[in-house]
Amino acid sequence: MRKARVPSTIFTSLALLAAPAAAAQTWPEGCFTRHYDAAHLAAHPDQIVERVSLRLRREDFGMGFRLIARLAPQGHTGLAGFGGMIMSEEGQCTDGQPCYVYCDGGGFTLTRASEDSIDITTDHMRIARGDACDGTSEVSDLSEGPGQSTTYRLYRSRDQLCGG
Repeated sequence: MRKARVPSTIFTSLALLAAPAAAAQTWPEGCFTRHYDAAHLAAHPDQIVERVSLRLRREDFGMGFRLIARLAPQGHTGLAGFGGMIMSEEGQCTDGQPCYVYCDGGGFTLTRASEDSIDITTDHMRIARGDACDGTSEVSDLSEGPGQSTTYRLYRSRDQLCGG
């Protein structure tokens, strides 16, 4: 009986070690964008993003990302006077999920992925105009309100739309 358990334990251990690598493979690499028109923004007055681009790229230690958003003149960003500003953040995704902004800026999770689009969800993700890590930049939150879960559907786009 012990001989039967040894291979079973080895195979189970190998399967557990392979699971994080398999999870990382679920991340689609590339450029994903979305532009919300005036009609969409009018129908969603708390939405704070007019345009957004997200570059996902494989790196040695997982998936890296760069998100750039043009803020809408409504919701909490409109109230703060950030409408029309372009803010961004970079960070890492661990074993596929979640993705965290550098310097404790929150993050997002990948909640749906297909060949043509992804959904990212956040209840707090800092976005900044400048380097947020040094504490001198203007910052906002990608979610529509404190602790409020917000999902963005982004569509696969040409690399040039994500800055390269």
